[in-house]
Amino acid sequence: MLVPELSAYLDAVELTPDDPAAFQALELAYPGTIAVPLSRGWRLAAVEPMVSSLPGSLASQRQAGLWLTPLRNSGVQPQDRGPWSWLPLSEVLAYGEAWILRAWLSHPEIPREAAAAAIRDPAYGRLALLPEGKLILASDQSSPLNLAPLNQVVTLFLQGFAADRDSEQARYRAALTRLDSSEELGSRPLLTLSTQVQRELSDQGGRSAMGGSLLAWQVARWLDPRISPGLDRAQGVREVPEWDPALGALAALVEVGMLKDCADRLQVGVERDRIAALTPSLADVLGGFGQGGLPLRWLERGRPEPATWLDLTRAAGAPDGTTAADGLAAINSLLAQACTRALSLDLTDEQRLLVQRTQARATP
Repeated sequence: MLVPELSAYLDAVELTPDDPAAFQALELAYPGTIAVPLSRGWRLAAVEPMVSSLPGSLASQRQAGLWLTPLRNSGVQPQDRGPWSWLPLSEVLAYGEAWILRAWLSHPEIPREAAAAAIRDPAYGRLALLPEGKLILASDQSSPLNLAPLNQVVTLFLQGFAADRDSEQARYRAALTRLDSSEELGSRPLLTLSTQVQRELSDQGGRSAMGGSLLAWQVARWLDPRISPGLDRAQGVREVPEWDPALGALAALVEVGMLKDCADRLQVGVERDRIAALTPSLADVLGGFGQGGLPLRWLERGRPEPATWLDLTRAAGAPDGTTAADGLAAINSLLAQACTRALSLDLTDEQRLLVQRTQARATP
């Protein structure tokens, strides 16, 4: 007898093979199961035949957006741009492959043997070089774990986004200078350190190390979205405690940092009446930390309008609103809630002060 998630996947393939919404619903109904990577594999296969038409067809771009993102169909509406402005169309397939690999890593109980066997095939050797591919191939054998480097990465990540005042920014720059002088990390020391920590934990193997590696990778992806584009960084952060509940506090701090960054950038976007560069990050955090359900049109708008704020407030789980003030209040409410959750966990004194300061500034 088939397990429910596999039975549901086969039903979707048989009954609704051409409906991306059905496969998105499948993933939401069976999170942390093999239905998620299987669904994403089907979704990428649906897009492969249309790749050559993407550059000249907005309709194809929209269809690919529905298949390869969690966003829902919003019908054809006036747009400022296509839904893939955050990713070169030539990279859509590579993005989809990495998206599938991350699905195999969304829960430690998902058996990875089939994915590992596929990655070992020379035809897919390129996937074995990706951080996600290396994690799929990593050993499950545990060894003593040193979380101090990951703790340092996460604390600096939050400190940077929590630094609003000149004195706070000066202390953050000083911390980065000390870090760079001791580690020789180059012009972007925190990004370099986070990728180093990700690799070291990946090589170590074991559930805790793999969860820590995934968290460090989401930090790196947030600091520089170009290294692995996607709308699933927040979702990845929320999945980390499944690998080891002891990582829950660090994951909560990363959540606070991501939301604080979005709240600050949204404030600037409102002042300039342009949020085009921010819509992918907002879609990311609203899907991972909020209620989700954003329409695809969210990625097609450059200038905010009443429907933009209505979409945002609903995705944030806030009361419906149609003004910029409503949108800012919704994202700050999410941030304040994240701070409350983080403060209930085991934090260092420094981390607790950073969260308390962030929460005080997010609360009207």
